[in-house]
Amino acid sequence: MGIQPGAHFFSYDQPVMAFNSRPLFVNSIMTKTQAEILELFQKLALEERQEVVELLYEQVNHRDFYDRMSLAARQQLQQAIAQADQGQTLTPEVLRASIAKRFSPRA
Repeated sequence: MGIQPGAHFFSYDQPVMAFNSRPLFVNSIMTKTQAEILELFQKLALEERQEVVELLYEQVNHRDFYDRMSLAARQQLQQAIAQADQGQTLTPEVLRASIAKRFSPRA
C-alpha cells in the first residue's frame, strides 16, 4: 500500500529525531513525489540509507571538498600552493622517475 500523498507526515506535537541532534518539530503535508521518495528510501538497506542521508546533508549544507578537509590537510595544501607559487615544483619527468623508484620491486 505504501505512504499516501497528502497524508500528514509529522505534526508539531510529534518530534523527529535527526542524527545526533535535538528533536525537530515539523508540520507538513507530503506531495505524491515526496511520498514516492520516502517509500523508495524505506526499501533501501541500512548502509544505503546512511549514504543517502549523508549526501543529502552535504547538499543542504553546500559543503565542498575544502570544507571537509582536516586542519592538518588544509595546512599541507596551503604549504604546497605556496611552494608552487615560488616555483618550487618538479618537472613531470623528475616526478615520474621518483615514483617509479619508490614503487619499483626491489631485487
